[in-house]
Amino acid sequence: MLKRKIETYLANWKQTEGRKPLVIKGIRQCGKTYIVQKFARENYESVVYMNFILEADKKSAFTGNIDVDTIIL
Repeated sequence: MLKRKIETYLANWKQTEGRKPLVIKGIRQCGKTYIVQKFARENYESVVYMNFILEADKKSAFTGNIDVDTIIL
């Protein structure tokens, strides 16, 4: 498989001290979800993936004053 420029960018982002959340934008079906999931599998022990289009009820996890542990539950 070809290595994409975004893979290097994500690796650099992960190593950045005090990094901020990352927003990935692009045209439809260009591989955004695939590359982020691949990066997550290769770089983190555990990953949580939520698709708010297929599971709209999950949006309620982000209402109110909450912390990360509550969202994951």
